[in-house]
Amino acid sequence: MAIDRPPLGIAPPAEALPWYQVWIKALTEPRVASYESLVTRPGVGLGRACLWVGLAGLISVVISTAAFVAFGTLDAAFQQTGDGLGDLSGAGLFFACLAGLFAIPRLLVSAGISHVLARALGGTGTYDQLAYGMAAYSAPGSLVSSAISFIPCLGILVALPLSLYLIFLNILTIKAVHHLSWGRAVLSSVLWIALVLVLIACLTIVILALLGPAIGNVFSNIVTEI
Repeated sequence: MAIDRPPLGIAPPAEALPWYQVWIKALTEPRVASYESLVTRPGVGLGRACLWVGLAGLISVVISTAAFVAFGTLDAAFQQTGDGLGDLSGAGLFFACLAGLFAIPRLLVSAGISHVLARALGGTGTYDQLAYGMAAYSAPGSLVSSAISFIPCLGILVALPLSLYLIFLNILTIKAVHHLSWGRAVLSSVLWIALVLVLIACLTIVILALLGPAIGNVFSNIVTEI
């Protein structure tokens, strides 16, 4: 019986990976080739990326709430107000839903800004691929961060290295998706943060300029009373 084989020199198409293999590969194989493989397989899509970060946001808050209860922090706080564990579980569910809801637009906005910058710098990837690649590392990364943040000593020691590693994965994702140099990938990753900071600074200056006379009068009255 003849077996169908791909023509010589043509690699067989990559197969879709289950979510847990994508997450493990994204976190443990920080290489351009690995991310290029992830974002070019079947199953890559914006809906899957949003589902991942939304569920990870929900689970992260549940983990954080459970850790607070285990250490007695939130439990004591709610007991002092007399609300009890019923309100505690309700508050945890409320914040978990909010975290899941806000995680999705956060992904969409950050991926969108990075995608626009990357395209302006000569990138060739798609928005869906970039959002998928970002979700592949950020969803499990948020779960790991939540799980270790309340472990004494370990949480403090690991928090900063983990944050830096996730920033590196963000740059790596942009480079792999858009086929940019490392320098342009860094610009696409962090330039929008610089732009936001500049915008905040400008708004602060404008607000202070508008409120300057009022603030001056307040200080003058204080000095006069003294």
